[in-house]
Amino acid sequence: MFLALTIVAMAAAAGCGTDGGPDRQAKATDAAIYAQVVAHFLDGGNLEKPPLVFVRPDPGQVIDLEVQAEVVRRLDDVAQIRFVDDADDVVQADELHKPVRDQAMVVTVSDIQRTGSRAEVAVERYVDILHVLDRCLALRRVEGEWTVDDDAQCTAEHA
Repeated sequence: MFLALTIVAMAAAAGCGTDGGPDRQAKATDAAIYAQVVAHFLDGGNLEKPPLVFVRPDPGQVIDLEVQAEVVRRLDDVAQIRFVDDADDVVQADELHKPVRDQAMVVTVSDIQRTGSRAEVAVERYVDILHVLDRCLALRRVEGEWTVDDDAQCTAEHA
């Protein structure tokens, strides 16, 4: 009996990790959510050059490289996306008001809290010390697409 359960468990584990099935779908979902979060902070005006946005995870967290690549791909037409590990790498600390280099912004994102067709992400948008916005974005999936739901409230955990 033990041998049979071990073989079943090994087969199940092998099936989950090699073809990327559920893991690949989770990464695609994360990328779609993060792309919507970043897009929410873009001006949307007709610019000669797409804005530069540095995206970074909350300290101590990591955004998977495949997710990063997909976010860049999804926003390629509207922004130049660069992932950074630390905002200090792109903030000009010796300048007045500590602006982000190259007239960019830093968007710091938390891990995604997802339940069914609803997700929440805590976000900080930083342009300089005078222009910092902290908020939680609630998103919902409708017909397979994730969108920011401006009418929804975040849970107390993210609010």
